[in-house]
Amino acid sequence: MTRSMTGFGRATVSRPAWTLTWEIASRNARYLELKWKTPHGWTALHQQWDALVRRTAHRGTIELSLSVRLLDPELAGSALDTVQAQAMVGSLRRFAQELGLPQPTDVSALLLVPSVWRENRGEAVPPNMAADATETLSQALQSWDESRCREGSALKQDLDRRLATLAALAQTIATEVHALAPQRMASLQERLRALLGEESVPDPGRLHLELALLADKVDVSEELTRLEAHLEAMKTILNGPGPKGRKLDFLVQEVLREITTCSNKAQSASVSALAVDFKTELEKVREQIQNIE
Repeated sequence: MTRSMTGFGRATVSRPAWTLTWEIASRNARYLELKWKTPHGWTALHQQWDALVRRTAHRGTIELSLSVRLLDPELAGSALDTVQAQAMVGSLRRFAQELGLPQPTDVSALLLVPSVWRENRGEAVPPNMAADATETLSQALQSWDESRCREGSALKQDLDRRLATLAALAQTIATEVHALAPQRMASLQERLRALLGEESVPDPGRLHLELALLADKVDVSEELTRLEAHLEAMKTILNGPGPKGRKLDFLVQEVLREITTCSNKAQSASVSALAVDFKTELEKVREQIQNIE
């Protein structure tokens, strides 16, 4: 299965005491990087969740966001700081006594004073809530992976078409090179005779040797063979299991090297034009491969 590095997944669990929602979004990257966005107090679970994510993900930057909505007041985390509240009430009563005013009896105004409220931020996440979060994370990962597979399938179809185009261009180049061979050999013979001079007739054996050496410098049959092998290997990898982005990226570089050598050695305007078309299509392949895990 071909997977894209970009994807999105979401999962929610609702209980009487809480609602947990995971959202996962990923983008292209050379290596795997996990970015956790969770409320305070959940950091201790990141290592456990890291292992869970890495079973599915191999490359890309992945942002994992947990939203926690507490519905049980016992878990809400806010409590009255009675010491602070008593100190404030005592100060107000003393102040009223000094001014000869009635003693304050309504303490509801304290609800509006942030300093008398504290959050139980240091308390550990309840085990059953942590278990819910882990299970919901697994569901979000499945949703995220399904979206990557859908995009990966579209990428594979596009790459299959482009690789077929490259294979056809490679065959056209091979045909063109073969058609140019007699003309190239005649040209080499003329050049060799010019180099050896017209006054002395060279030894036929030496002439053939020199021609073979010159022909080898412009022969691209080995490059074309490797080029076709690389394209076939890319097709095999695309249809195989596991991560494949890095392997394909490496083969693209090898294909580029072979087609560049072919173009340089062939010394033909028609072959050079075909090589330009080949490189243009290969660049589109390279861009698509950057999205593959």
